Amino acid sequence: MIRVRAAVQNDPMGHEQLQSWWDELTDEQRVRATAIASRPAPRGMAVDDLCASMIRGGLPTSRMVWTGQPEHLVEMLDDIAEFVLTQRP
Repeated sequence: MIRVRAAVQNDPMGHEQLQSWWDELTDEQRVRATAIASRPAPRGMAVDDLCASMIRGGLPTSRMVWTGQPEHLVEMLDDIAEFVLTQRP
């Protein structure tokens, strides 16, 4: 079941919100999230199923300035990256 929460600008994320998002990811999405979180900021992401899961989960994202790399249009923010890296096995 996919839970949808309306994103609210500057609304602080709680651990429960992050954990709920993480729990609903597939193993493949978790591997991709960890790879993205491991990179230095800005952490560019494709507009794909992983990005969509963050938006559906009400997690904040940032639109990236055009870099000439069409696959990097959304940024994983530091708070989310820090959480993802604590979930590594």
